[in-house]
Amino acid sequence: MRSRAFWWGAVIAVACIGGWGCSSSSSTPGVCEQSRALIGTVVTIKAHHPDRRLAEEAIDAAFAEMARVEKICSWRGAQSEVAAVNAQAGGWSEVGPELMELVRRSHHCSLLSDGAFDITVGPVVELWGFEQGGGWVPSQEEIDGRLGLVDFRALEIDTAVGRLRTARPGMGLDLGGVAKGYAVDQAISLLRERGVLGALVDAGGDLRAIGLRPDGKPWRIGIKHPREPGHVLATFELADGSVATSGDYERYFTAGGIRYHHLLDPRTGMPARKAVSATVWASDACTADMWATALFVMGPAAGLGLAEDLDGIDALIVEAAEGGLVASLSSGLAGRIDLIDPALTVRWADAGDLREH
Repeated sequence: MRSRAFWWGAVIAVACIGGWGCSSSSSTPGVCEQSRALIGTVVTIKAHHPDRRLAEEAIDAAFAEMARVEKICSWRGAQSEVAAVNAQAGGWSEVGPELMELVRRSHHCSLLSDGAFDITVGPVVELWGFEQGGGWVPSQEEIDGRLGLVDFRALEIDTAVGRLRTARPGMGLDLGGVAKGYAVDQAISLLRERGVLGALVDAGGDLRAIGLRPDGKPWRIGIKHPREPGHVLATFELADGSVATSGDYERYFTAGGIRYHHLLDPRTGMPARKAVSATVWASDACTADMWATALFVMGPAAGLGLAEDLDGIDALIVEAAEGGLVASLSSGLAGRIDLIDPALTVRWADAGDLREH
Protein backbone atom coordinates (compact mmCIF):
# COMPACT_ATOMS: atom_id res chain seq x y z
CA MET A 1 0.00 0.00 0.00
CA ARG A 2 1.35 3.40 -0.98
CA SER A 3 2.57 5.71 1.79
CA ARG A 4 1.56 9.34 1.89
CA ALA A 5 2.22 12.55 3.75
CA PHE A 6 -0.63 13.15 6.17
CA TRP A 7 -2.25 15.12 8.94
CA TRP A 8 -1.88 13.19 12.16
CA GLY A 9 -5.44 12.70 13.29
CA ALA A 10 -8.13 10.11 13.85
CA VAL A 11 -10.45 8.83 16.54
CA ILE A 12 -11.11 5.10 16.89
CA ALA A 13 -11.04 2.85 19.98
CA VAL A 14 -7.85 4.64 20.96
CA ALA A 15 -6.06 6.79 18.42
CA CYS A 16 -3.91 9.79 17.74
CA ILE A 17 -5.74 13.11 17.43
CA GLY A 18 -4.59 16.63 16.64
CA GLY A 19 -2.64 17.57 13.54
CA TRP A 20 0.00 19.54 11.73
CA GLY A 21 1.17 19.93 8.19
CA CYS A 22 3.94 17.64 6.95
CA SER A 23 6.54 17.96 4.25
CA SER A 24 8.06 15.22 2.13
CA SER A 25 11.09 17.19 0.94
CA SER A 26 14.52 15.68 1.47
CA SER A 27 15.49 18.48 3.90
CA THR A 28 12.82 17.52 6.45
CA PRO A 29 11.99 14.25 8.16
CA GLY A 30 9.93 11.87 6.06
CA VAL A 31 6.49 11.43 7.61
CA CYS A 32 4.50 8.44 6.41
CA GLU A 33 1.31 6.56 7.14
CA GLN A 34 0.04 3.20 5.93
CA SER A 35 -3.03 1.12 6.81
CA ARG A 36 -3.53 -2.57 6.12
CA ALA A 37 -5.93 -5.34 7.13
CA LEU A 38 -4.10 -7.64 9.55
CA ILE A 39 -4.80 -9.73 12.68
CA GLY A 40 -8.54 -9.31 12.30
CA THR A 41 -8.58 -5.52 12.19
CA VAL A 42 -7.23 -2.50 10.32
CA VAL A 43 -3.69 -1.66 11.42
CA THR A 44 -2.37 1.87 10.94
CA ILE A 45 1.32 2.70 11.29
CA LYS A 46 2.59 6.28 11.38
CA ALA A 47 6.31 7.01 11.50
CA HIS A 48 8.79 9.78 10.80
CA HIS A 49 12.45 9.44 9.86
CA PRO A 50 15.11 11.80 8.43
CA ASP A 51 14.86 9.90 5.14
CA ARG A 52 11.32 9.47 3.80
CA ARG A 53 12.26 6.40 1.76
CA LEU A 54 13.66 4.70 4.85
CA ALA A 55 10.49 5.58 6.75
CA GLU A 56 8.42 3.82 4.08
CA GLU A 57 10.70 0.78 4.13
CA ALA A 58 10.51 0.62 7.93
CA ILE A 59 6.72 0.65 7.85
CA ASP A 60 6.64 -2.08 5.19
CA ALA A 61 8.96 -4.21 7.32
CA ALA A 62 6.82 -3.59 10.42
CA PHE A 63 3.71 -4.83 8.60
CA ALA A 64 5.61 -7.91 7.46
CA GLU A 65 6.60 -8.60 11.06
CA MET A 66 2.99 -8.31 12.22
CA ALA A 67 1.91 -10.72 9.47
CA ARG A 68 4.53 -13.20 10.72
CA VAL A 69 3.11 -13.00 14.25
CA GLU A 70 -0.40 -13.48 12.89
CA LYS A 71 0.67 -16.72 11.19
CA ILE A 72 2.06 -18.07 14.45
CA CYS A 73 -1.00 -17.18 16.54
CA SER A 74 -3.88 -17.77 14.13
CA TRP A 75 -6.43 -20.49 14.82
CA ARG A 76 -5.91 -21.79 11.31
CA GLY A 77 -3.13 -22.13 8.75
CA ALA A 78 -0.27 -24.46 7.97
CA GLN A 79 2.25 -22.13 9.65
CA SER A 80 0.18 -21.55 12.78
CA GLU A 81 1.69 -22.95 15.94
CA VAL A 82 -1.61 -22.37 17.76
CA ALA A 83 -3.49 -24.42 15.17
CA ALA A 84 -0.93 -27.20 15.55
CA VAL A 85 -1.38 -27.24 19.34
CA ASN A 86 -5.17 -27.34 18.96
CA ALA A 87 -4.94 -30.19 16.46
CA GLN A 88 -2.96 -32.19 19.04
CA ALA A 89 -5.34 -31.46 21.94
CA GLY A 90 -4.66 -33.99 24.67
CA GLY A 91 -1.05 -34.52 23.56
CA TRP A 92 2.20 -32.58 23.73
CA SER A 93 3.18 -30.10 21.01
CA GLU A 94 6.57 -28.48 20.60
CA VAL A 95 6.32 -24.70 20.16
CA GLY A 96 8.69 -21.83 19.52
CA PRO A 97 9.90 -19.40 22.19
CA GLU A 98 7.48 -16.64 21.15
CA LEU A 99 4.34 -18.72 21.62
CA MET A 100 5.75 -20.18 24.82
CA GLU A 101 6.28 -16.69 26.24
CA LEU A 102 2.79 -15.57 25.22
CA VAL A 103 1.25 -18.61 26.88
CA ARG A 104 3.34 -18.10 30.01
CA ARG A 105 2.28 -14.45 30.30
CA SER A 106 -1.33 -15.34 29.61
CA HIS A 107 -1.28 -18.02 32.29
CA HIS A 108 0.01 -15.49 34.82
CA CYS A 109 -2.81 -13.08 33.92
CA SER A 110 -5.33 -15.91 34.29
CA LEU A 111 -4.08 -16.67 37.78
CA LEU A 112 -4.23 -13.03 38.91
CA SER A 113 -7.65 -12.42 37.36
CA ASP A 114 -9.13 -15.69 38.69
CA GLY A 115 -9.90 -16.89 35.17
CA ALA A 116 -11.42 -13.68 33.81
CA PHE A 117 -8.71 -13.97 31.15
CA ASP A 118 -8.27 -17.47 29.76
CA ILE A 119 -6.71 -18.42 26.42
CA THR A 120 -8.40 -21.86 26.55
CA VAL A 121 -11.75 -20.17 25.83
CA GLY A 122 -11.52 -21.17 22.15
CA PRO A 123 -14.16 -23.95 22.15
CA VAL A 124 -16.79 -21.58 23.56
CA VAL A 125 -15.83 -18.70 21.25
CA GLU A 126 -16.46 -21.00 18.28
CA LEU A 127 -20.07 -21.50 19.40
CA TRP A 128 -20.92 -17.81 19.00
CA GLY A 129 -19.94 -17.49 15.33
CA PHE A 130 -18.11 -14.17 15.62
CA GLU A 131 -15.24 -15.53 13.54
CA GLN A 132 -17.69 -16.06 10.68
CA GLY A 133 -18.40 -12.33 10.56
CA GLY A 134 -21.83 -12.34 12.17
CA GLY A 135 -22.88 -14.18 15.27
CA TRP A 136 -25.70 -16.16 16.84
CA VAL A 137 -26.81 -17.15 20.33
CA PRO A 138 -25.96 -20.76 21.18
CA SER A 139 -28.20 -22.72 23.52
CA GLN A 140 -27.32 -22.99 27.18
CA GLU A 141 -26.93 -26.72 26.64
CA GLU A 142 -24.31 -26.08 23.93
CA ILE A 143 -22.44 -23.64 26.18
CA ASP A 144 -22.50 -25.99 29.15
CA GLY A 145 -21.18 -28.74 26.92
CA ARG A 146 -18.11 -26.66 26.04
CA LEU A 147 -17.36 -25.02 29.41
CA GLY A 148 -15.70 -28.21 30.62
CA LEU A 149 -13.05 -27.60 27.95
CA VAL A 150 -12.24 -24.11 29.24
CA ASP A 151 -9.69 -24.20 32.04
CA PHE A 152 -6.30 -22.49 31.95
CA ARG A 153 -5.20 -24.77 34.78
CA ALA A 154 -5.52 -27.74 32.40
CA LEU A 155 -2.92 -26.22 30.05
CA GLU A 156 0.43 -27.80 30.82
CA ILE A 157 3.54 -25.75 30.10
CA ASP A 158 6.97 -27.35 29.83
CA THR A 159 9.35 -24.44 29.45
CA ALA A 160 12.46 -26.61 29.77
CA VAL A 161 11.63 -28.60 26.63
CA GLY A 162 9.52 -25.93 24.92
CA ARG A 163 6.24 -27.76 24.62
CA LEU A 164 2.55 -27.39 25.56
CA ARG A 165 -0.26 -29.80 26.25
CA THR A 166 -3.96 -29.15 26.59
CA ALA A 167 -4.87 -31.89 29.00
CA ARG A 168 -8.29 -32.68 27.58
CA PRO A 169 -9.21 -33.66 24.02
CA GLY A 170 -11.32 -30.94 22.44
CA MET A 171 -9.60 -28.05 24.24
CA GLY A 172 -8.37 -25.20 22.08
CA LEU A 173 -6.24 -22.10 22.49
CA ASP A 174 -7.49 -18.66 21.43
CA LEU A 175 -4.84 -15.93 21.65
CA GLY A 176 -7.22 -13.19 20.51
CA GLY A 177 -6.74 -11.29 23.77
CA VAL A 178 -2.95 -11.13 23.60
CA ALA A 179 -1.61 -11.73 20.06
CA LYS A 180 -2.65 -8.37 18.66
CA GLY A 181 -0.80 -6.49 21.38
CA TYR A 182 2.27 -8.66 20.89
CA ALA A 183 2.20 -7.97 17.15
CA VAL A 184 2.12 -4.23 17.88
CA ASP A 185 5.14 -4.60 20.18
CA GLN A 186 7.07 -6.48 17.51
CA ALA A 187 6.27 -3.78 14.95
CA ILE A 188 7.48 -1.08 17.34
CA SER A 189 10.71 -2.97 18.01
CA LEU A 190 11.40 -3.22 14.30
CA LEU A 191 10.62 0.48 13.71
CA ARG A 192 13.00 1.41 16.50
CA GLU A 193 15.71 -0.78 14.98
CA ARG A 194 15.20 0.97 11.64
CA GLY A 195 15.94 4.34 13.24
CA VAL A 196 12.55 6.05 13.14
CA LEU A 197 12.41 9.20 15.26
CA GLY A 198 8.86 8.60 16.38
CA ALA A 199 6.10 6.16 15.54
CA LEU A 200 2.61 5.09 16.43
CA VAL A 201 1.15 1.65 15.71
CA ASP A 202 -2.61 1.30 16.12
CA ALA A 203 -4.23 -2.13 15.72
CA GLY A 204 -7.93 -1.56 16.23
CA GLY A 205 -7.70 -0.28 19.78
CA ASP A 206 -4.27 -1.66 20.74
CA LEU A 207 -1.85 1.23 20.39
CA ARG A 208 1.79 1.86 21.17
CA ALA A 209 3.91 4.95 20.63
CA ILE A 210 7.64 5.63 20.67
CA GLY A 211 9.32 9.00 20.65
CA LEU A 212 7.52 12.26 19.99
CA ARG A 213 5.53 13.69 17.10
CA PRO A 214 7.48 15.54 14.39
CA ASP A 215 6.65 18.84 16.13
CA GLY A 216 8.37 17.61 19.32
CA LYS A 217 5.16 17.15 21.30
CA PRO A 218 3.73 13.97 22.84
CA TRP A 219 1.08 12.08 20.91
CA ARG A 220 -2.45 13.22 21.74
CA ILE A 221 -4.72 10.19 22.06
CA GLY A 222 -8.50 9.95 22.11
CA ILE A 223 -10.63 7.12 23.53
CA LYS A 224 -13.82 6.40 21.62
CA HIS A 225 -17.07 6.97 23.48
CA PRO A 226 -18.66 3.52 24.01
CA ARG A 227 -22.22 4.74 23.45
CA GLU A 228 -21.93 7.82 21.21
CA PRO A 229 -20.46 6.94 17.80
CA GLY A 230 -18.08 9.59 16.49
CA HIS A 231 -17.54 11.12 19.92
CA VAL A 232 -14.55 10.98 22.26
CA LEU A 233 -14.85 9.88 25.87
CA ALA A 234 -11.43 11.09 27.03
CA THR A 235 -8.07 12.37 25.79
CA PHE A 236 -4.53 12.07 27.11
CA GLU A 237 -0.91 12.45 26.02
CA LEU A 238 1.43 9.56 25.32
CA ALA A 239 5.14 9.53 24.51
CA ASP A 240 6.72 6.10 25.05
CA GLY A 241 4.08 3.65 26.12
CA SER A 242 0.99 1.71 25.22
CA VAL A 243 -2.77 1.76 25.71
CA ALA A 244 -5.47 -0.75 24.76
CA THR A 245 -9.26 -0.69 24.92
CA SER A 246 -11.71 -3.58 25.04
CA GLY A 247 -15.34 -2.63 24.45
CA ASP A 248 -18.74 -4.17 23.78
CA TYR A 249 -19.35 -1.84 20.81
CA GLU A 250 -16.85 -3.11 18.23
CA ARG A 251 -18.00 -6.66 17.44
CA TYR A 252 -21.56 -7.46 18.42
CA PHE A 253 -24.99 -8.42 17.15
CA THR A 254 -28.47 -7.82 18.54
CA ALA A 255 -31.04 -10.58 19.10
CA GLY A 256 -34.34 -10.10 20.90
CA GLY A 257 -33.34 -6.56 21.77
CA ILE A 258 -30.20 -7.74 23.60
CA ARG A 259 -26.64 -6.84 22.58
CA TYR A 260 -24.33 -9.85 22.37
CA HIS A 261 -20.65 -8.96 22.01
CA HIS A 262 -17.51 -11.02 21.48
CA LEU A 263 -15.87 -10.44 24.86
CA LEU A 264 -16.91 -13.59 26.68
CA ASP A 265 -16.51 -14.38 30.34
CA PRO A 266 -14.58 -17.68 30.13
CA ARG A 267 -16.22 -18.86 33.35
CA THR A 268 -19.79 -18.59 32.03
CA GLY A 269 -19.37 -18.74 28.25
CA MET A 270 -21.58 -15.63 27.95
CA PRO A 271 -20.72 -12.03 26.99
CA ALA A 272 -19.36 -10.22 30.05
CA ARG A 273 -21.85 -7.66 31.38
CA LYS A 274 -20.01 -5.74 34.13
CA ALA A 275 -18.50 -3.08 31.85
CA VAL A 276 -19.03 -1.46 28.44
CA SER A 277 -15.35 -0.62 27.96
CA ALA A 278 -12.00 -1.02 29.69
CA THR A 279 -8.86 0.92 28.76
CA VAL A 280 -5.47 -0.05 30.15
CA TRP A 281 -2.17 1.84 30.11
CA ALA A 282 1.08 -0.16 30.24
CA SER A 283 4.66 0.01 29.01
CA ASP A 284 3.98 -2.54 26.25
CA ALA A 285 0.94 -3.37 24.09
CA CYS A 286 0.88 -7.07 24.93
CA THR A 287 0.36 -6.28 28.62
CA ALA A 288 -2.20 -3.57 27.88
CA ASP A 289 -4.11 -5.85 25.49
CA MET A 290 -4.26 -8.72 27.94
CA TRP A 291 -5.34 -6.67 30.93
CA ALA A 292 -7.90 -4.63 28.98
CA THR A 293 -9.67 -7.92 28.26
CA ALA A 294 -9.34 -9.19 31.83
CA LEU A 295 -10.54 -5.98 33.47
CA PHE A 296 -13.45 -5.67 31.04
CA VAL A 297 -14.64 -9.10 32.14
CA MET A 298 -14.02 -8.38 35.83
CA GLY A 299 -15.76 -4.99 35.82
CA PRO A 300 -14.88 -1.94 37.92
CA ALA A 301 -15.57 -3.30 41.41
CA ALA A 302 -13.02 -6.12 41.18
CA GLY A 303 -10.97 -4.94 38.21
CA LEU A 304 -9.93 -1.53 39.44
CA GLY A 305 -8.76 -2.89 42.77
CA LEU A 306 -6.56 -5.39 40.94
CA ALA A 307 -5.24 -2.68 38.61
CA GLU A 308 -4.20 -0.65 41.67
CA ASP A 309 -2.16 -3.61 42.91
CA LEU A 310 -0.40 -4.29 39.61
CA ASP A 311 2.90 -2.54 38.91
CA GLY A 312 2.95 -0.34 35.79
CA ILE A 313 -0.79 -0.65 35.08
CA ASP A 314 -3.46 2.06 35.03
CA ALA A 315 -7.07 1.57 34.01
CA LEU A 316 -10.29 3.33 33.05
CA ILE A 317 -13.35 1.06 33.28
CA VAL A 318 -16.73 2.31 32.08
CA GLU A 319 -20.00 0.69 33.15
CA ALA A 320 -23.63 1.40 32.31
CA ALA A 321 -25.86 2.40 35.22
CA GLU A 322 -29.47 3.58 35.43
CA GLY A 323 -28.43 7.23 35.45
CA GLY A 324 -25.94 6.87 32.59
CA LEU A 325 -22.31 5.85 32.23
CA VAL A 326 -19.97 5.60 35.21
CA ALA A 327 -16.21 5.92 34.66
CA SER A 328 -13.93 4.35 37.28
CA LEU A 329 -10.26 5.33 37.14
CA SER A 330 -7.12 4.11 38.85
CA SER A 331 -5.28 6.64 40.99
CA GLY A 332 -2.28 6.74 38.64
CA LEU A 333 -4.37 8.54 35.99
CA ALA A 334 -4.92 11.61 38.15
CA GLY A 335 -3.70 14.66 36.24
CA ARG A 336 -2.98 12.58 33.10
CA ILE A 337 -6.41 12.28 31.47
CA ASP A 338 -9.12 14.69 30.35
CA LEU A 339 -12.66 13.30 30.51
CA ILE A 340 -14.74 14.93 27.78
CA ASP A 341 -18.30 13.75 28.46
CA PRO A 342 -19.85 16.07 31.12
CA ALA A 343 -22.62 13.54 31.79
CA LEU A 344 -20.17 10.94 33.12
CA THR A 345 -20.26 9.96 36.76
CA VAL A 346 -16.57 9.73 37.71
CA ARG A 347 -15.12 7.56 40.44
CA TRP A 348 -11.47 7.43 41.41
CA ALA A 349 -9.68 4.59 43.14
CA ASP A 350 -8.44 5.78 46.52
CA ALA A 351 -6.47 3.43 48.71
CA GLY A 352 -8.18 0.44 47.15
CA ASP A 353 -11.70 1.92 47.37
CA LEU A 354 -13.71 3.93 44.85
CA ARG A 355 -14.59 7.52 45.69
CA GLU A 356 -17.05 9.49 43.60
CA HIS A 357 -16.10 12.86 42.14
